[in-house]
Amino acid sequence: MALQVSDKIRVCWDVKVRGNNCLKCGNETNETTRKEALKLINTFLNRVEKHKDILLSDERSPFDVYINDLSKFIEYLRIKISEGGNEKISEARSAMLRITEIMLKLSRKARKRWLKSYKIELEELIVKLTRGEITVPVTGDLNNKGRSFIVHMYTNHNNNKCMQDC
Repeated sequence: MALQVSDKIRVCWDVKVRGNNCLKCGNETNETTRKEALKLINTFLNRVEKHKDILLSDERSPFDVYINDLSKFIEYLRIKISEGGNEKISEARSAMLRITEIMLKLSRKARKRWLKSYKIELEELIVKLTRGEITVPVTGDLNNKGRSFIVHMYTNHNNNKCMQDC
């Protein structure tokens, strides 16, 4: 079953709050802008649906393939370093090993955070989008390619204080 954005969603122009990183809703958008925002949200939901086996899994994450590749590369580098050879090449491999180990550590940390928090927020966002329980501020201009049109979608976790006044 394909996910579909609810037509009950309120779409408004964002208003910057001085001294605050929050986006607050200003005036409602016109129908053309609203339709474009809903179209972009549907594109987002379609992409989530396409990759749901990874994005919504309790055991897999979008980082798993990179963790696997980095682990294999570390093994490869260790073998090559142990073989010795040209000193400059060995130094370069040792530097690549240190960098790759840091990347692997960060990827594992991101994976853990994804499964603990971000996946849950994504699931909550999907529910709110499909039920129409969310207000969506937009920025930019549909008619001006120099000002990108952006749809801002937030769950309560990362913007509750900002969006509760909408």
